[in-house]
Amino acid sequence: MNSALDVAYFLLTRAPFAWIGGGPMLGWHMSHWWRPGKSRRISFRDDLRPAQFNADYGVPTSNCSASSAGVYSREWTKATVIVDCNKLSGTITMK
Repeated sequence: MNSALDVAYFLLTRAPFAWIGGGPMLGWHMSHWWRPGKSRRISFRDDLRPAQFNADYGVPTSNCSASSAGVYSREWTKATVIVDCNKLSGTITMK
């Protein structure tokens, strides 16, 4: 699991008024983390709400934009968010 990637996706595409939530349904969160052969059960507190969601990134100062082929970024008042689709990695750098 790459929770930084998941949070970076959310921050890149987040609208002015947005929230993330979960519940007992088999929706995005279950299909996203569950896979055959997983060595442990899903921990709803740890897996479905990564610690990165508790950070204060400020407010967006720009829209998501492509900085190079397959690499997207967005500036926030307190962080820079980058998703590299070529490497399937997310980076959140606090300012």
